Amino acid sequence: MLQIQARVVGRKKSFVPDWGIPIPEDWFDGGKAKTLKNLIALIVLHEVEAYNQRQKENEFLSFFSSQQINAQVASAGKVDFGEKAPQLAQSDQAVEVAIQAFIDGLYFVFIDEEQQTDLQTRVFVSDSSTVTFVRLVGLAGG
Repeated sequence: MLQIQARVVGRKKSFVPDWGIPIPEDWFDGGKAKTLKNLIALIVLHEVEAYNQRQKENEFLSFFSSQQINAQVASAGKVDFGEKAPQLAQSDQAVEVAIQAFIDGLYFVFIDEEQQTDLQTRVFVSDSSTVTFVRLVGLAGG
């Protein structure tokens, strides 16, 4: 599993727990490594798929008993069936946004603690590699 970390400059704790994704068998085409752009796309696509799967699993209809309806009306003045089901994320759009954010300098990418600065750079990862995304936060009033 390729280990993924997400960090924010200025925060001591990570805003999401570290996670891992499997490296596809075709990652190395005939011994040729992929580019940083391919790696970002791989991670984003994996996360979009996981997000969409969670949304589908959480999708359900809920029916209330008359006691539950009366309790909601008494406390809120209405019956709330919960949040509307969120739309599923679009893979292509998510990859485009992630690549553009990298180009715009909104985050840095480190592979095994070495910063990657060019989307066309060939990257080599293994099951023991760690990819760290460091999100930058703009200064207020600057």
